[in-house]
Amino acid sequence: MKKVFSVALSALALSIAANASASNLHQELPAPFESVFNESMNDPNVMVYHADMAFRNGQYDEALRWMLEASKYNLPSAVENTKYLIQHNLGTAANREQVVSFLTYFAEDQGADIADPFAQMYLADYYRGDKCVWFAPEEKADCAQEGAGPMAGYDMKKSYFYYESAAKIEGQERAQYTAGMMNLLSVGVPRNVSYALDFLRPLAEKGNVAVAYLVGSVYQLGYWMPQDRAEASKWFSIGAETKHPGSLLYMAQNYESGVLKGSVEERVTKAAEAYEDILRGVLANDAQRSEAAYRLGLIYAGYDFIRDNKKAVKAMEKAVSFADDVRNEYAVKAILWLGDQFEKTDLTRAVKHYDLAITHLESLPLDIQQRYAVAWEKAAHAYGRGQSGNLERDERMFGKYMNQRHRLMSKSYVPQREPLEFQGYKVFNFPG
Repeated sequence: MKKVFSVALSALALSIAANASASNLHQELPAPFESVFNESMNDPNVMVYHADMAFRNGQYDEALRWMLEASKYNLPSAVENTKYLIQHNLGTAANREQVVSFLTYFAEDQGADIADPFAQMYLADYYRGDKCVWFAPEEKADCAQEGAGPMAGYDMKKSYFYYESAAKIEGQERAQYTAGMMNLLSVGVPRNVSYALDFLRPLAEKGNVAVAYLVGSVYQLGYWMPQDRAEASKWFSIGAETKHPGSLLYMAQNYESGVLKGSVEERVTKAAEAYEDILRGVLANDAQRSEAAYRLGLIYAGYDFIRDNKKAVKAMEKAVSFADDVRNEYAVKAILWLGDQFEKTDLTRAVKHYDLAITHLESLPLDIQQRYAVAWEKAAHAYGRGQSGNLERDERMFGKYMNQRHRLMSKSYVPQREPLEFQGYKVFNFPG
């Protein structure tokens, strides 16, 4: 028994020694888990996994960070997910620089793949200084507050480059409009009105009444090109069909002036109908309504076949009423017209109108005040000559108004041109 125990003990000792020797020979595997884990972090598929987990947990900044890293390997799923996150402005604010790099890459043609218009438009907005480009629509209101959110880049030349590039891709109407307006107003690119119209005309031809109005305005005003009011009328007719107030105003003027064919009666009747459409409609602003009412009043006062002084006065009074809240020059013209109607019969009443016109003018820009300085002249001359039994002649009042007029005209007017707007439409606000 003692001998058997001794043998067993020896065998156990040999086994322990053998295991110890084996342990010393294989302390770690050739590919330990630490190295496998570290290498896996460079695997874009693993990055997508981590991004997806972060996304599901609502950690959008982290999700986009991982997706942007995975996209560097051109992994299709990573690129698709990155675009999705950027398009929905998820995590973009925290990853601004990386997003710009990603978009810059995809904003250019990649072999057979054409440039991504979304990337181009995003960068175009970014470089024009839209600091809210990074935020979702529901967050843009807060971002718009001064100092909120990360600042955007500001490079109008780069902005134009991306708008123009996107405009050449089918269906990118906002890019077409913006590229056209930037050329029209020389924003980020030398002014080229002809090239601007190349972008804007197709939009107008598709029925965009606002753009049709802009194209027509270029021809109507002779804006940096020869004036052609007949050509302008073709474009205004597009907007007139939908009662676009600006288009109707110009169409009416072109009917009155004989640009459009027809007898005097036919043309003036159509002009009056256009002005009535503006007054009945809901699209015009108060300044446009004032202009329409004023011009309608002139029609009733100036054409024998339609002359009606009561209607003329009513139209002029309506023109004035549209300036109760915000003054405008056509209300001033209507007030002066009304004052002139009383010059021979009731000079006191005429002066009241001239004073009202002056009150309106004092809240309008200097160039408009100087344009209608005749209001001060009319009031001065009324006191200068007086009217028997109505208005006493007063040299002091005559001098007062004339001095005010002279001081007004001695001021220098420096035009404050708004470079990002034409005919009420802003460069970067697509009227789609």
